Amino acid sequence: ANPATGGATGDNLVNGDALGSVTLGTAATPASSVGTYATSGSDAIFATGLAGNYTIAYADNASGLAVTRRPLTVTPVAVSRTYGDANPATAAATGDNLVNGDALSLVGLTTGANVTSNVGTFSTSGSNAAFAAGSAGNYAIRYAENATGLAVTPRALTVTPNAVSRSYGDANPTSGGASAINLVNGDTVASVTLSSPAAAGSGIGSYGLTASNAVFGSGSSANYTISYQANATGLTVTPRAVAVAVPVGQAKFAGQRDPALNYALTSGSLFAGDSFTGSLRREPGEAPGDYPIGQGTLGLGPNYTLAFNGAPFTITAAGSVATIDRTPSPSTPPVGSAAFAALIASLPPTAAGGPSALLEC
Repeated sequence: ANPATGGATGDNLVNGDALGSVTLGTAATPASSVGTYATSGSDAIFATGLAGNYTIAYADNASGLAVTRRPLTVTPVAVSRTYGDANPATAAATGDNLVNGDALSLVGLTTGANVTSNVGTFSTSGSNAAFAAGSAGNYAIRYAENATGLAVTPRALTVTPNAVSRSYGDANPTSGGASAINLVNGDTVASVTLSSPAAAGSGIGSYGLTASNAVFGSGSSANYTISYQANATGLTVTPRAVAVAVPVGQAKFAGQRDPALNYALTSGSLFAGDSFTGSLRREPGEAPGDYPIGQGTLGLGPNYTLAFNGAPFTITAAGSVATIDRTPSPSTPPVGSAAFAALIASLPPTAAGGPSALLEC
């Protein structure tokens, strides 16, 4: 409010008379802005002497009232932004000593955080207050810091596992690479934990793949809110590679029935519970000579790729002398070797002679 009284000067006082105060009048109101305003006096009160001894005329003081700036402390209101985004340039603010319906709209905002700052809270300070009502010119403004004025929040990130493959019968890969949408600041995802409904015995084909527990090559997972997108065909189960070979030395005498043809697994392995189906076939013919042994109907089904290495089947003329090699294959014991042994046992008797013996009709 305006002062109600004030001191005064008199231009013609005598006998040691002195003015004490006058009542003040002015056109200024509490809402008047900073500046100077005219004042006028009335009802002079004498400190010494009597007002009755004077005919008093009151003169205006053109700049008798000075309205000065009001102290105001301005504090920025807390704001937030996402990790990797730019800081807000402005913020709303509060003021502790506003009057006359004056109101702040916003302040310029500064902070020590930058786009690479991790998730967390950071201090902010304001400047250049803008008023929604009233004028900054009416206040002596001090800007107070907000110690937790900026919250950096996690950035949304979608992670999808990269496609992987494995052979039928093997275990699923437990980790792999991934693609990520919305990485910033040079951050990278190095690997993820993988899971799939496929089991070791699942047949060849494509299976769903899901990811979890992203490991970052650079940056930190704490700066992201991660959602994991499934890869509907992310796991490919491929055929299991095996190889078989026909042991050399399978033979008969002309006129005899063919023995069961045997073979040996030379590379790879079968998944538990799987077995070969079908049998080998040799090229037809009964005249003495060599006849290639082919794969025939031998197979393992679509979950395998089967490499086959054949050998000749020898027919020896009856009445001749032949050497039948009973030495086992140097690789994995032959499949069907019991049948081969039965063949040898069915041949005519020979003199004892170890692994190889002369057979004569």
